[in-house]
Amino acid sequence: MNRRDFSFSLLGFCGASPILMSLAERARTASLAAPARLPAAPDPAPPRLENQYRGYIVDHHSPDPPAITYANFDPDQWFRLYEEANLDHVWVFCKGHHGEAYYPTRVGHPHPGLKVDFVKAFRDRLRSKGIAFHAYYCIGFDDWAVLNHPEWALLDENGKNRRVQPQDTTHSRGQWHWACVNTPYRQYVFAQLTEIVKGYGPDGIFLDIVGQPLCYCKYCSALYRLQYHHDIPRGAAADHDWRETAEFLYQTTQLGFVKEAIALVRGLGSGAAMTINGGHLDFRKELMDLLDYTFAEPFAGNYLSAMFARGTGKLPQIGPGLVAYAYDPSPISLFEVDSAMIAAQNCRVFMYSETMRQDGSLDPLWFREMGAGYKGIEEIQTYLTDRDPVPCVAILFSEKTRFNDRLNLAPILKGAMEAGACSQFPTDVLPDAELTEESLAKYQALVLPEVTCMSPSEVEVLEQFVGAGGLLVATGLTATKQADGALRSNFALADLLGCEFEGVMETYKQNIWGSYLRRLDDPIWKELPDTTLAVQAPFVMIKARPAAKVLATHILPATVWSKDTDENEQAWVNWEPPPPGKTSTYPALIVTNHGKGKVVYASFDLYGMIAGDFEWPVALHDQLLRLTLKQVPLKVEVSNRHSIGTTYYRKHGTNMLIVHQVNRTILPTKGEVNRVAGGTLVVSDSFFRPTTCRRIYPSPQVFKLSRSDDATVIALPDVEIHSVIVLEG
Repeated sequence: MNRRDFSFSLLGFCGASPILMSLAERARTASLAAPARLPAAPDPAPPRLENQYRGYIVDHHSPDPPAITYANFDPDQWFRLYEEANLDHVWVFCKGHHGEAYYPTRVGHPHPGLKVDFVKAFRDRLRSKGIAFHAYYCIGFDDWAVLNHPEWALLDENGKNRRVQPQDTTHSRGQWHWACVNTPYRQYVFAQLTEIVKGYGPDGIFLDIVGQPLCYCKYCSALYRLQYHHDIPRGAAADHDWRETAEFLYQTTQLGFVKEAIALVRGLGSGAAMTINGGHLDFRKELMDLLDYTFAEPFAGNYLSAMFARGTGKLPQIGPGLVAYAYDPSPISLFEVDSAMIAAQNCRVFMYSETMRQDGSLDPLWFREMGAGYKGIEEIQTYLTDRDPVPCVAILFSEKTRFNDRLNLAPILKGAMEAGACSQFPTDVLPDAELTEESLAKYQALVLPEVTCMSPSEVEVLEQFVGAGGLLVATGLTATKQADGALRSNFALADLLGCEFEGVMETYKQNIWGSYLRRLDDPIWKELPDTTLAVQAPFVMIKARPAAKVLATHILPATVWSKDTDENEQAWVNWEPPPPGKTSTYPALIVTNHGKGKVVYASFDLYGMIAGDFEWPVALHDQLLRLTLKQVPLKVEVSNRHSIGTTYYRKHGTNMLIVHQVNRTILPTKGEVNRVAGGTLVVSDSFFRPTTCRRIYPSPQVFKLSRSDDATVIALPDVEIHSVIVLEG
């Protein structure tokens, strides 16, 4: 059985269920004949998807009364606040995590507290004002469905219903039941989606909680045996066979499900923009390409998460829910800067919050504050569309590594993107699907942050890139596995890296600081602190080739940290990890010339350390770029590199550059606004010769152009929250 047959064989197992067909109709609608009248003026058209930059949903997953009554629900009050918040698209709940429907469904469970058709009320109001109407529908969690149809539940290997486990935090208490989409619940979902599309004609459909944990129900068990000819692995066997179980889940609960959902909606004649909750760290490109746009909640803060989505997504949108809590107000500045951080990374902005009270009325403060942030987005929206990032430095996102290795890439990517943002050089995230000679020709430097899985064709492309003059920066376990995750005996990039793989030093893994750097004489260290620098464990043991220049070696810790279990006083006991001890011969940082280019290899997780709050790797990354790249298209010279973020774009069809700066100190100070230096913008003559430079936001200002060597130099003003600068030539 091939993959396509496997995906669509679900229809045989989860076809029209007698249980589904016998569900009682819960509500009926009636219509009264209306008197003849003149045709009404048509509703204004909503903005196209690519122009929807100010979105919101009330995140009101509501159990039945008496917990949530909707006794004072007034759609007019909600809509007044929507208008006050200056929204251009709104998601409307159709079914939430509890399984409650917000319209008179004939196959499910309408929320008993509602006295009106919630979806129709907002559909009509949004359409009358030209605001795009998106239907929100939850897939994975459905308390009502599981409790009323136990055979639809997602079961663990002991046959118990799986529920979301409440996180041990102040704010996360969700305990919803998982429903399995390989049961007849799948057809139940499609029946409700049919009702929503046919009854309300949404402009967009957002499917939440797509994908699920491994399930041992009878339907999954039968499907698994059909595909793999044995039972679903359990316990240690499931952990050992994780690639097989992951493939099963992908084919049935992700790719197969999404294909069927899209086919259903398109078969009903709907052109609604469809997406799911999750980006390319969550789902494979094959699936993401089926969607009309990419929506993701932040995994690395709004600024860096939007940076990742900009490089990997389609019409990307970031939805930060925790800008503030509805009942613990935050300053307006947080809404302004969070919106700006997303927009500055070429992503569309979306917000959500739990602003609904028990009676269905809304707490208004959030909307006023969100509206203030969205006002700024509306003012600059003309400059946010029809533009491309200026290429210079790329960070490779390896889907092969993400899905064929068990390495947690999220913090490593976060660290690499933070290094890129702090450098003030134009920096993109490049998916491995775009790792071609043509795409790399645009870039001067490429970063490989723990890209463990690599194919021979990718090796060839990288050799061409470096040979043509590119800078390659690689770390740790990069290229130690084949594309499918199988171990290699040596680096696939050994010729480029200039070293041989000898193993991984795990001895000091519990020390946290697994080694220290013995730096050798080289300009790379000039701007770094004059001290012995700690390295996070573990590190890769390598043997440098004769052509490689060793810039640093590892100093081993004075001892191995161990827990003192027998009070023999032989374990290391101190507040900090053991200090530097014996110098080793293992290289920590090497540089190799290849053709016209250069390769720098760090035998440890340089960028993962940044996510762990190490500071010196940020300075090292900065030095690598400044000492190596000679024809940078444009950059900002600024001393407070952590305080400001700068992004660079070229506007389509114009001789215009856009520089967007954001004050990154506002979030850590919980909304306190302190102006930060904008620095000096340096534009290389070989890239662009501006004749004018002006700020268009937050207030108009014209800047003087100066000359220095082969570049135009512009002193930028301090940044309060965010600034948009336009250069024309």
